[in-house]
Amino acid sequence: MSSKYHIQINRRLKSFLLVCCVLIAGQLLSTEELVLGSWNIQGNGGPFKEQALMEFGSYFVRDKNIDILALQEVKVPLQKLSHTKLYKKRIGNDFLDHFAQELSKQTGSVWKYVSSCDYAIRENIDEYAYCNAGLDNAVLYRADKVDVKEIHAGYPFYFDDFHKSPYKMNMNNTNVLKISDRFSDKSFYLINKHMPYTSKGKGWQPWYRDIAVLQQLYNILENAEPKILCGDFNAAHHSFYLKDGSLVFTDCFIGCRKPTTVNRDFRYSHEFDHFILNAAATKLVIQEPDRYTSDADSSGFIRYGNKSMTLEYFVKELSDHVPIFMSFDF
Repeated sequence: MSSKYHIQINRRLKSFLLVCCVLIAGQLLSTEELVLGSWNIQGNGGPFKEQALMEFGSYFVRDKNIDILALQEVKVPLQKLSHTKLYKKRIGNDFLDHFAQELSKQTGSVWKYVSSCDYAIRENIDEYAYCNAGLDNAVLYRADKVDVKEIHAGYPFYFDDFHKSPYKMNMNNTNVLKISDRFSDKSFYLINKHMPYTSKGKGWQPWYRDIAVLQQLYNILENAEPKILCGDFNAAHHSFYLKDGSLVFTDCFIGCRKPTTVNRDFRYSHEFDHFILNAAATKLVIQEPDRYTSDADSSGFIRYGNKSMTLEYFVKELSDHVPIFMSFDF
């Protein structure tokens, strides 16, 4: 075979290999994983607990490669105005500021946050008014990876105007966000919610009210777009129905926490923490169901990276909720 043909074959082979490399690189870029975490921190009162929460949260984020961390029961400093039932944020939230700074330091990424205390409807509603006293939702996120747009002011939500908003809840601390990939046109909706707790004294009325309003929020968002609801729903997923008995989120997949069997006498976390995904979001899930839970291992320890603690210590010092997480192709 002449050298002329050798040169042609080599050129074709190089071209073929170059095309393969481009296709493989494009495939890798198009299947970037996004990991979403959700955690009810049960309040952040006092410097010691705030430091412990940030330390554990940093281990969790690093060990599970979390990109977005939705929080419930974040205490914020609020001032009640004397001439109105509305509450206003009084000073900056040091806990969230410091948490974002710590995550940035620990991960080498740029972390920011949004908090519902900036726009939560604050007027008291019915018998569940005490929940408006400063327990808010917040979402920390990697600002070098995603852009976050809060959907709260003006039509159709009016979260910043109590009298205009048709979406009044007893637990009216709700994040409604549109999250976009910084390097493509991909986006999805995220609703971070903390539902009212049910008890013999209060019954299910506040919960029924909030789940009905939450379904309205869910329905008004574009159904063709991926939609994810997360948070502490204070009810098992089989209880997701309205007062009239009709089911809610019937088009969704619900990823819920599995109750622990480590210590039957010590119930630390109910199956009340959920990810609820519409059909478009469900198609993007990479691994399930293993990546929905963060339960203690068989020895009763909770471990993230080099951080390890007993279940009992975790509940006593941090929270009665262990975080959950999921991953999907973004």
